[in-house]
Amino acid sequence: MIVEKTLKNINLHAHSTFSDGQFSPETLVMQAIEQDISILGFADHYHTSKTLSIAPDMLKKYIDELDNLATRHNAIRMLKGIEINTLDMFLQNRSLPDINLMERLDFMLFEYIANIPRTGIPLAHAVLMTKDVPVSKGLAHTDLSRMFPDMTPDECVDRIVNAGFFIELNESYRRPGETDPFYVHYIPYFRASGIASMRFSVGTDSHGAIKSASNALSFLQDHDLLNNLIIEHI
Repeated sequence: MIVEKTLKNINLHAHSTFSDGQFSPETLVMQAIEQDISILGFADHYHTSKTLSIAPDMLKKYIDELDNLATRHNAIRMLKGIEINTLDMFLQNRSLPDINLMERLDFMLFEYIANIPRTGIPLAHAVLMTKDVPVSKGLAHTDLSRMFPDMTPDECVDRIVNAGFFIELNESYRRPGETDPFYVHYIPYFRASGIASMRFSVGTDSHGAIKSASNALSFLQDHDLLNNLIIEHI
């Protein structure tokens, strides 16, 4: 059970200087400790053409550094993750990291999974692409109703759960002209019959100074889904 102290003090999507972030992992950890953030998840971009990212031969160094930080800063729980561009995997034939390195991660985020032509990789294809991922895997900053318009909320939840993905509630992504993030449109999905089996993550997609994803956490709490966070299952 998640304790009250943790409620407003989690961010599971931060980028460091290992990819396109402004601050080093250690600086982000110190910022998080100063803000009483109790769980910080790193999700640096991995091997993508769209931005600065971790090259395959640098992934071990990334994981080693985060492990070292976790040993030295036991006042905070750190989760090791990466963010993968599925369009690059498909169009440029890029592969997943080595299995031994994936096993050292806590989670992997996948972006651009969508059942819309020229927008992303269809969910069914993504299932095949990620079948060998040995850790928690999630759909990054996804607008469910727009990315999967061919499915009802019940169908969408069932397929995502059966595919083994969690859903990220990201505070930084909004529809054009809207001020609220994508996840405010998740309510019909939260009413789906299979929602109790859905897992969630929360983050801000921080590229600068770290902050807590408190609004996303409160949104989950308002819908009695706080204990479906992946931190309860890693």
